[in-house]
Amino acid sequence: MKDFHFLYVELLVELLRLVNFLLPLWFGS
Repeated sequence: MKDFHFLYVELLVELLRLVNFLLPLWFGS
């Protein structure tokens, strides 16, 4: 269960990084 929770957190971090990268592209132009 711990490994699954860690994987979920890692996925969430990656998603946040992706959003952080895409937001300026969508609203910056």
